[in-house]
Amino acid sequence: MSVFKAYDIRGLAGSQLDAAFAEKLGRAIATHLDANTVAVARDIRDSGPELHAAFLAGLNSSGADVLDLGVTSTGVLYRATVDLPVDAAVAITASHNPPEYNGFKICRGKLPMAGEELQELKATFDSGEFKEGSGSVTELPDFQYQVLDTIVENSGKPQRPIRLAIDCGNAVPGPLAVELMSRLGVDLVPIHCEWDNKFPNHPPDPTRPKNMVELG
Repeated sequence: MSVFKAYDIRGLAGSQLDAAFAEKLGRAIATHLDANTVAVARDIRDSGPELHAAFLAGLNSSGADVLDLGVTSTGVLYRATVDLPVDAAVAITASHNPPEYNGFKICRGKLPMAGEELQELKATFDSGEFKEGSGSVTELPDFQYQVLDTIVENSGKPQRPIRLAIDCGNAVPGPLAVELMSRLGVDLVPIHCEWDNKFPNHPPDPTRPKNMVELG
């Protein structure tokens, strides 16, 4: 079964997605999109550091410079396509899937790649014919806090007291969500907002009612 799905690339880390796959994918993306600069973020899964390092090496070896946002949410990565001078953006994440999975969500310009576009990328990946080059890596771990600044500046603080409960399922957005609510002056009840890549309380999937029980 192909790891190139309808909306992302996703599979079991280690067997379907390993360092060799990640490096080759980096080369394929740099080549297929003719990308000069790519923003990259990742989540907290155990497989993340290895896939991340190999993916960056692949982008660099096909001539793409990387703006490395570090561990942060996919939403922050999407904002990078607006605020940063990038041709593409990639989140290394399997979203709400179990810890043994990982994946890649890809933006071409400001828009997520999906459907036929991902199949065209797969054709480039399968061809093994990639650009040659030598790119660089610039680390931007504080970009996510600039995004929070933008949210607060654009929304302003609430005009009345607000008490809010948030269940982040121990996933990446947790600490950032807590920080944002603090900046907005919201009285927050945080539930599972600390990182734990085993997702011990429940999967971070709000579409399943059983994962929302503690908010009830």
